[in-house]
Amino acid sequence: AAAPLDAWNAVRADRQTAGRGRFQRQWISDDGGLWLSAVVPTDSLGEATKLLPLLAGLAVCRAAAQVGLTQLRMRWPNDVMIGDHKLAGILIDQPRPGVAVVGIGLNVTNHPEKIEPALAAHVARLADFLAHPPSPQDIALRLLQELRKVVAEVGSEGATQAVKRITLLWGKVRDVSLDLDGVTVNGRFLGVDDHGGLRLETRSHKH
Repeated sequence: AAAPLDAWNAVRADRQTAGRGRFQRQWISDDGGLWLSAVVPTDSLGEATKLLPLLAGLAVCRAAAQVGLTQLRMRWPNDVMIGDHKLAGILIDQPRPGVAVVGIGLNVTNHPEKIEPALAAHVARLADFLAHPPSPQDIALRLLQELRKVVAEVGSEGATQAVKRITLLWGKVRDVSLDLDGVTVNGRFLGVDDHGGLRLETRSHKH
């Protein structure tokens, strides 16, 4: 629904009947969550357009921090986590030149585990950590403001400072297993590069 809209318009759904994640996986989008698609202009981003999943994650973390959430971290390339539990997921589409649609699914007071019991040990909600969680509409407005700020920062400062801020959101030094088309690479997370790529140091000290 957002694809034909002009830049800086957005669509929010109360629920989605065909929500999807990466690789066309199903995304449970039940009542009480934030299901948002925002149209973002990309001309000012240039090559940093590749960073949009991470830039949107930065905006999610900032918006969640405003309502009192702490201990947020990011998981490459498009998840926002609390510990080992997933709070939000991000999906980018580029329906036409000059814009991207940033899709954000954020658990607020919804119960995805009631629809898919296997999710019970893997999801987090704002309501799990806040006595008075914001409404999906409130967090949507905060998130859109932060997304616009992040895009403006990259347009004026370039990608380097944003990458530093994103890297800080990985939390403690951690070991990572990366699946590269069936080949698993294990290493220690070093951050992300200016194109959004994951940087690892392997056991043989290769980067």
